[in-house]
Amino acid sequence: SLPQTSTIALVKDAVFSGTGVLGDVITYTFTATNTGTTTMTNVVVTDPMVGLILTGNPISSLEAGASSSVITGTYTITQTDIDAGTVTNSALATAQDPDGNDVTDISGTDIDNDDPTNTSVTQTSAIALVKTAILSGTGMLGDAITYIFTLENTGNTTLINIVVTDPMITNPIIGSPIASLAPGGTTI
Repeated sequence: SLPQTSTIALVKDAVFSGTGVLGDVITYTFTATNTGTTTMTNVVVTDPMVGLILTGNPISSLEAGASSSVITGTYTITQTDIDAGTVTNSALATAQDPDGNDVTDISGTDIDNDDPTNTSVTQTSAIALVKTAILSGTGMLGDAITYIFTLENTGNTTLINIVVTDPMITNPIIGSPIASLAPGGTTI
């Protein structure tokens, strides 16, 4: 009798289509490989990533030494992902051996590891400041000038603790610091 082993390996590859803006999509391909000597059945990939849409589950049968890449997933990046600069994730393959026992593997970046799949997201942090002045009076000595500072987050990351300073203004600038400003957000 030949020794029988029931093992499976899962590789998760990512293709990022976008420039790092909210709504860009990462497409994952899951390659399940039967690394044992027995036929595996009911190969199912599960992934805890909220918002990931999986297709192609289950693979009904996978012969010894065979691989299949029919399971794919799509994920739309969130602002949290952009702010982190990366999307990190692992999946799990579960299959049944000939005796009906579960055989599992955590996805890796290749067949020999269980390293999470990391997808870099380009971060661009930028801010625009417009200063306008309102003169209260006719331009006489003692008239006050009120300055209005308008800030716009022109990047793709959430900016925090924004401090506006002006060497002309000795009084504190009202509204500074600004705790948080989302991409595209404007504040006065």
